[in-house]
Amino acid sequence: KISNVRDLQRQIARLHDSGIPSLFSFGVGTDLKDSNAVLISAFQSGLSLPNRTYYTNTDEKSVETREKFVEHMTNMFKLLGDSEDAAKANAAVVMAIQTRLANASLAPVDLRNPDNRYNKVAITDAQKLTPNLTWNEYFKTRGVPAGEKEMNIAPADFFREVDRMVVEVPVEQWKTYLRWMTVNDAAPFLPKAFADENFDFYGRYLSGQKEQPERWKTCVRVTNSNLGEALGMEYARRQFKPEAKDRMNVMIDNLM
Repeated sequence: KISNVRDLQRQIARLHDSGIPSLFSFGVGTDLKDSNAVLISAFQSGLSLPNRTYYTNTDEKSVETREKFVEHMTNMFKLLGDSEDAAKANAAVVMAIQTRLANASLAPVDLRNPDNRYNKVAITDAQKLTPNLTWNEYFKTRGVPAGEKEMNIAPADFFREVDRMVVEVPVEQWKTYLRWMTVNDAAPFLPKAFADENFDFYGRYLSGQKEQPERWKTCVRVTNSNLGEALGMEYARRQFKPEAKDRMNVMIDNLM
């Protein structure tokens, strides 16, 4: 149902609410220059390869990786039901959008300098930086409390390019990009064909893994990632019996 820039921004905010990365990232954390304060922050994102250099380097391995990535996207679009030709066209659209985002992004070496990740401005100035993105509407969709006066938006050049892109890239291409970002994020948890295709590229090709972890290990890892404290409490309840605690206290007392 996306038909204009306002619809696009609203959908991006909804995807962010679901933890699905797209176009840029947004969150809250400690103000890098004031440890007593927290700050809402928008940051460069929107890529599916690890970082900018995967899109911009011209060495043989980088070229091969981009070719493999396009093949992978084509296969995923086919699993979604697209024809061979449509899948190839959609993969090319995503690659073009992500390449443009990558060219506007900072490389890993530049990100090591915290000043390059810090651009605290008044929200009114953030709005001037990206006139085509309405931050107050984005905040409303995300549930950011009213009254925030400042935000970190970095790097500034990345968001200038994003602002141009939201009006220059056709809506239908944005819909293809968001479709890809959604299925790519969900792939490890979808039916076997999706999970296998995802592992073949990200696990086997990019990371050098020989085989997928056993399913129970994946379940534990995901649960620990999302509910780590609760899982730890249950583990302690089952494994750390009162008699074990008593034994450890005796040992500690003896050491003392």
